[in-house]
Amino acid sequence: MPESKSQLKTPEQIRKFIARQAPGVRLVAHAFATIHPVELSQSRYLDMLKSTNIRAPGLELGHKLLREAVAALKQAGALAQTGSSSAYLVQPAWLLPLLESAKADGHLPHMIGWFKRHYFLSGYGLLDKSSQARTRCALVLGDSALLLSDFRHPLDWAVLLEPGMLRYAHALPEKEKGQALHTLILQCIETVRDCTPLFNLLRGAELPAAAVDDLAWLHLLRGEMDEAQALYANRSRSRKAKVRTHSIAAFRSLIEGDTLAARRSLESALEAERGDSRKQILFPDHPAFAVATLALLRDATAETRDAFQRSLKHAKKLGIGEMEYSLLEIAETILNNPDLRLRAPEIESEADQVLLTLALCWSRSTDLPVNMEPLAQIEQIGAAANRYGYRWLAAECHAILSFANEQPIDDSEPHKQLGTRSLVDLITPAPAWERALQQFEQLAVAARQKKPTKQQPANKQQVRKRLAWYAIYDEYGRLDMQPREQSLRGSGWTKGRVIALKRLKEQAAELDYLSDKDREAATRVRDRDRGWGYGREYTLGAQGIWALAGHPWLFDEEGDPITIVTAEPALQVEDLDRATLEVKLQPYPRSSESYQLAARTDPATLCVLHLPSASKPLAQLVPEEGLRLPSAAKSRLMEALAAL
Repeated sequence: MPESKSQLKTPEQIRKFIARQAPGVRLVAHAFATIHPVELSQSRYLDMLKSTNIRAPGLELGHKLLREAVAALKQAGALAQTGSSSAYLVQPAWLLPLLESAKADGHLPHMIGWFKRHYFLSGYGLLDKSSQARTRCALVLGDSALLLSDFRHPLDWAVLLEPGMLRYAHALPEKEKGQALHTLILQCIETVRDCTPLFNLLRGAELPAAAVDDLAWLHLLRGEMDEAQALYANRSRSRKAKVRTHSIAAFRSLIEGDTLAARRSLESALEAERGDSRKQILFPDHPAFAVATLALLRDATAETRDAFQRSLKHAKKLGIGEMEYSLLEIAETILNNPDLRLRAPEIESEADQVLLTLALCWSRSTDLPVNMEPLAQIEQIGAAANRYGYRWLAAECHAILSFANEQPIDDSEPHKQLGTRSLVDLITPAPAWERALQQFEQLAVAARQKKPTKQQPANKQQVRKRLAWYAIYDEYGRLDMQPREQSLRGSGWTKGRVIALKRLKEQAAELDYLSDKDREAATRVRDRDRGWGYGREYTLGAQGIWALAGHPWLFDEEGDPITIVTAEPALQVEDLDRATLEVKLQPYPRSSESYQLAARTDPATLCVLHLPSASKPLAQLVPEEGLRLPSAAKSRLMEALAAL
């Protein structure tokens, strides 16, 4: 009577079952295990078995044997059917016992030889299935030379995480062992799993520096802060170790709720990264530092927001890891767009998925129907994290789900037990006036950092020719200024002859009678291609007209004197009543252009509005009708405006 699945639970039971089977059944089972996870049709399996030249007395390789063997293996729970009706894969618990049986029967070397002859299964993908199968077989066979000659990609070391396989890592050469352990650490970060066998193997192992960094991050995800810091205890003299130590301290302080300590550790990490160099673009490439940078946004001030934006720019320039940069960029986007609603990103790494799902809480997007499935995945990740000891990751999953279910975040028991604070409430919505005031304060920080530029005095000279400027309108009703060269005669100045703006732009240096105002205007003449064969058009434009403010010889089309006045938008603060302030920008710009002509209210006056770069953010902050704030915010507002 065939043995049922319920009878075969342990490796020992599986080995006994294999040993009792007829040679034909064992051979078929060995073939399935050897090429796992490559899927072949039953006909291809027969071709494979025949080409290995494995023979046994009374063994007849045919479809009948294959059908009987598959039926027995299915009944025992060794095989599971895939999407294809004729393809099967070996269940994980059976892989190693079957391969060890294939080795004991002498089948394994022959079947590896079949792999080598059928190179068309190899492919060149990073997660190539046949490459994983060859790596697994070479490890069980214990042939390091075969393993290294046939090895394709570090991710193939992930086969060591399969049940029972980890013990084969002990026999690897030291270099390959370090590489394999690094891959396994990365796998434990990407997918929540039982890390105990890996940690046992890591005891006393020599790891490359990159593997130590990733192991530290794994410990942090598990809430093992002391273990993460201890990894660098014997490396404390190196600059990189100091950077990592401060980065881990910053992360620890952030999640323990000590924001100020986290910021101090961030500064220490940056100082260690700079060392004795003059580097200005700094951002340590480690997830702990990237996540800890969020400390600049908790209870943020204008200075910390400015520091966060600088860090974000540095991370982008240095090409910091995709997850780390995405997390910071999303946080900045939410701060600048409080009404933005987000969709959960699709990402393979479970740790990264939890971190990026925090943005759904920051943007109040957990109630969107499109985010229901990602939140269900967070529930699954949280359950696995609880089961396998990823305590901090489990606590954050619990906090995210509590937020999504509108439960109080403070009641998050996992965080209480761990002594940490969730990042779920790192970014909270602020009223519109508070957001505007924060941006005023950031502008003030930027203004304080700017250095004043020296003004060069204009040269003056006496001449018998001058340039007068006439305000004219073209056929489309556009206002511009036309230069005319006038000469001094006995009866006074002549009416003058028109000087083409093209000539003025190109030959100003040759015209010795031009004033400083004329030369400045000449530098601002613009030209553009009119298209359709009409040639180029030269205009002075609002910026050039601005340069003529204060020029003594300005006239309208009739020859009557006019004046050009200039203005810049200025903030005006008025107390409407005891409880309310009103902030207005006057005069209010009509566009985002740096120079623009204001509406003409006096025939004898042209007004040009200059919108400096520093004022453009103000125009975005303050609507034309003004901005109202509570009177209690007046001191903060005035402090910011003082710097502006």
